[in-house]
Amino acid sequence: MLSFLSEPELTLADPATPVYLLGLATGGSVPIDAEDFGALVSVALAYLVNERFQEALVAGGATPTLLKAFSDSYTRFDAAQLDAEDAAQLRVIRSSFVRVLADVSALPSFAALHPLHSPVAHTLQAWLRSGGGFSDLETAACLALGNLARSDEASLYLVQEAQLHLPLLALLAKPYPDAAAAAAAATPPAPLLHAALSFLKNLAIPAANKAALLEGPAPVLPRLWAAADAQPQAQFAAVSLARLLLVACPANVRRLCAPLSPDPASPAHDRSNLHVLAALVDRVDAEPTKVEAARAVAAVCRVLHSTPILPILPAEWGLDDESFVFKPPSSSSPSSSSVTALDRSPDSAASPAAAAAAVETDGVAAPRRARFYAAHLDMAGALTYLITQKRFPALRSEAFFVFALMSRAADGARVVVRALQPFDACRALVEAVSGRDMVDGTELRLAGQGLPDADEEFMAGLRRSGGDGAGTAAGGVAETAIDDLGLEPQQVDPAQAASMAKIDRENGLVLIAEILKNYADFLPPFRRSVFEELLRTGGELVLHERLKDQA
Repeated sequence: MLSFLSEPELTLADPATPVYLLGLATGGSVPIDAEDFGALVSVALAYLVNERFQEALVAGGATPTLLKAFSDSYTRFDAAQLDAEDAAQLRVIRSSFVRVLADVSALPSFAALHPLHSPVAHTLQAWLRSGGGFSDLETAACLALGNLARSDEASLYLVQEAQLHLPLLALLAKPYPDAAAAAAAATPPAPLLHAALSFLKNLAIPAANKAALLEGPAPVLPRLWAAADAQPQAQFAAVSLARLLLVACPANVRRLCAPLSPDPASPAHDRSNLHVLAALVDRVDAEPTKVEAARAVAAVCRVLHSTPILPILPAEWGLDDESFVFKPPSSSSPSSSSVTALDRSPDSAASPAAAAAAVETDGVAAPRRARFYAAHLDMAGALTYLITQKRFPALRSEAFFVFALMSRAADGARVVVRALQPFDACRALVEAVSGRDMVDGTELRLAGQGLPDADEEFMAGLRRSGGDGAGTAAGGVAETAIDDLGLEPQQVDPAQAASMAKIDRENGLVLIAEILKNYADFLPPFRRSVFEELLRTGGELVLHERLKDQA
């Protein structure tokens, strides 16, 4: 067991005491046995829980001694060959080294004296590259190097030059014999798993690193999403890492969206790892993990609607019959296939190609994305969760921006319609656009009352469709008036909290106008009347805000 020191001992002892003890344990001319090694090192580590001794160790240039003692605990002694008491002490010592090195490497002086090109940093990297399976050494290396990789410059060096992500990903993919239980041997021990994922999250922040971190044949992250159910913190880190790697990275979106099987006859051909990620929103209980999974799905949708489609979605999402012509849903003569595509539940969809038949064609690109969306109808639930959760308003605003972006394409608008089907989702949209809750039509209609009619022509255009839900559908006067406002999807800056409500309203108006243009005749009557009323009310509010800003 480790020694426990009293406060007077920690206050009065020479700051060099732990360094002296570590030196005795590692540098004696006569090798010491495991019992003496444990006694010396345990006292040294007891001192090193105190920041005063940590600072003295780093300032005195004794960090290499600390690393050597840690390494010796593995290379000089095998716990399996020791008696039970010495083996137990050795395991405690190794775990204590991890905590001490994590604290020491977090000191500002550590990064100043041991930059990434230093011998200490090279030793830490060597622990990851060795492949020895010494989980405590690897855990400590991840924590210490993660503390050094707190800048884009450091993260870029570790990935682009040092290629450290390769051994890091490799250690996540292999079983560990020293796992606490045989059932856990399929993944690294929990501390190592969490430390490695946290380190990778640091490395994933620079845009230039994102693609490299998902290269390679082994689907490491999807395996961890499923295998880490018993380790909620590690599962959250794995999902959060996935989101970081997907943000604005078409190459990674392509990898995540690739069919699980290249065989068209296989049921896995119409499934991808995005299914696995989206399913976590319903499957897990931890709110942070649900939020990160939903944000990852939204990040995929954003990439699919802001970059060219063909380089992202592989050819497997194309049509078996390229001569098949997609037709957009028509407000005047909706086809039966269009109605079926919109109203069919994910469980009853006959096939992705048939369900995509209501989507506007654009050569090969739009049908490919349409077929992809038709195969991923369950992702709508993840998007619904983002706008119905109330704990993180900035994330709800982020979702409204993505919805507005998606609604500009008929296939994306179809996904948005599906995401808005639950009452709470529609309620969130009503609140964002009108500023009022939706219990019945009364609150919504009251929202626009009392605003000055500063632009009579615009207001008349908004009101000509009536207020009883019987107004025009796609191409109607109200939508034309909204178009005249020149609204475009806008991303919210979380730092500008005062502008969030305004941008949410405008993004909501964009998506409602696009939905009514494409899907008005497929909406339930009450839902359609609510959307039409929102166009009128929201348009009045936007114009009023603009006039107020100009005053």
